[in-house]
Amino acid sequence: MKKTLKKFASLRITVVVLIAGMMLVLAGTLAQSQMPIREAQKIYFQSFVVWMPLDNGMTIPVLLGGYTIGLIMLANLTCAYLTTYKWKLKRSGILIMHAGIVMLLVGQLFTDVFSVESQMVLNHGDAKNYSEAIFDFELVIIDPSGEKSDTVYSIPRSKLTTGNIIDDSRMPVKVSIMEFLPNANLTMGVNTIPTQGFGKQVKALPAPLVQGDDRRNASCVYVDLIHKDKSLGRWLLSTAFIKSDTVDIDGKTYEIQLRHRRYMLPMTIQLQEFEHKRFTGTNTPAAFSSRIRLIDTAQNEDRSFTISMNQPLRYAGKTFYQAGFANDDKTTILQVVRNPAAALPYIACILVTLGMGYHFITHFIKFRQQQTKRDTQVQA
Repeated sequence: MKKTLKKFASLRITVVVLIAGMMLVLAGTLAQSQMPIREAQKIYFQSFVVWMPLDNGMTIPVLLGGYTIGLIMLANLTCAYLTTYKWKLKRSGILIMHAGIVMLLVGQLFTDVFSVESQMVLNHGDAKNYSEAIFDFELVIIDPSGEKSDTVYSIPRSKLTTGNIIDDSRMPVKVSIMEFLPNANLTMGVNTIPTQGFGKQVKALPAPLVQGDDRRNASCVYVDLIHKDKSLGRWLLSTAFIKSDTVDIDGKTYEIQLRHRRYMLPMTIQLQEFEHKRFTGTNTPAAFSSRIRLIDTAQNEDRSFTISMNQPLRYAGKTFYQAGFANDDKTTILQVVRNPAAALPYIACILVTLGMGYHFITHFIKFRQQQTKRDTQVQA
């Protein structure tokens, strides 16, 4: 067993993995000029293997992915400590440094798995208690009859596949997915497929997925709503539609919509003022900021904050960044990030700094002691 661990603790493995990591960073960085950053991160760094497509439709592995490199580094370091590391006080600096490196790797993994990014788009005077996913979406059926709140039945993107039937006893209807279009070109015109809703006036033609982190696909879905084994009609729904459609079920009116996935917040945020400064004589943004009002009745909070490019708002485990603007400076775009592992990189850097400092000081003291001893011997 120990011999096997020693093989995995080899310094050769360390060098090979470091070279593989540098190659991956180089390839991933170059790929970001050819594809959206989010897609490049997923292919190169948030994967176990990087695959290259061939002209015949097949794919071959070309590089180790970020997850694989991270796991090999952790295994290599662990085996080294179990087999060759000498546990002495004077070597504590190395231990602390390595603990910081491990925490950095684990923190990145936790960020990939648990962090959530979304956006809040606010016009002047608007107030919202939710943010919306940038790329993910959901099909919702809403019962607005509640006195204080709506009842929302949400169907995630993963279930919106052509031919799938969503049958849940908690929902008022069955939803049959007739066809799902990841992206479509939408034009006004008569559409004979849907029999209900705004979609009867819109033609939807399949289109390639858009490229770029600042562009959005117009995802569409044809659905057939079934109640008591009878079809209530067919709808065309799209994330590009501003308003929801309605459907009557047993005398009650429900809303149905394909929208960006929503993340509910424990507070309400209202845009009071948006300020946009430009460089003199140009339209180039110099700085922009949002004056918002935060209302949290559960915590008795009701106060104003300014969110600017270098001054985010941190509240309730989420960070609000000033991400952009639109609509001739009447609309602000806030980036909302929930990252439970946000503190780990800072702790890791502190540990690495402390370890390096301790290691340097102990070696410096040892060096000075040896030098003093030699000087004493020479004088004698």
